[in-house]
Amino acid sequence: MASGSGVRSRAGALLWVGCLQFFLVEQMAQLRWRGHYSFRFNYISDLGTAGSPLHGVMNASFLLQGVLIAGGALMLPGFTSPRVAGALARGCLLLAGAGVALVGWAPEDGDTNLHIAGARAHFLFGALAMTLWGASLASRRRSAGQGRHAAAVAFAAGGLAIAGDLLLLFPAGPLGSVLGGGGIERLAAYPLPLWLALTGFRLLRAGPARGDL
Repeated sequence: MASGSGVRSRAGALLWVGCLQFFLVEQMAQLRWRGHYSFRFNYISDLGTAGSPLHGVMNASFLLQGVLIAGGALMLPGFTSPRVAGALARGCLLLAGAGVALVGWAPEDGDTNLHIAGARAHFLFGALAMTLWGASLASRRRSAGQGRHAAAVAFAAGGLAIAGDLLLLFPAGPLGSVLGGGGIERLAAYPLPLWLALTGFRLLRAGPARGDL
């Protein structure tokens, strides 16, 4: 791989590792929340409303997250694979990035319709991207038996996110009662940034020659 492609791959991986910033900012905003903030009953987006002391920082984090997700997807060479699953995964990540950026652009207490549309797009396309990435890896590496661990992790993360998406649509039931609205949302939201960061670390460790893992 050319040195320029190696630098681009490393930069894309670093962008994905940077997605961990979301958890740091979320924790900061929770600590500054007035009163008791509940993981079960408060949504993540509540931290971006005007009543949150760090609402500006939280919404900026959503916008930055969109840039990090989409930027990494565009810069990593593995998505240039001709396989359909890889190309679709790249497109889904771009849409997921646009969705979370829209969440920050239109806070929960602002344009509610745009906010919900952005959140739904982020959750859905993020879950699909992880599942498709896993399918691409499993297909590409089947004959050599490589990449099985990375594919399994992608499938597991995508499965958790899809379960969260379904619970958001149909929250009734024992699991929904246990998790609460906030817990269900986090089941849908957390797998993507965690998977992106893990994948970024894997890419940095593997080096540019293995930039499609």
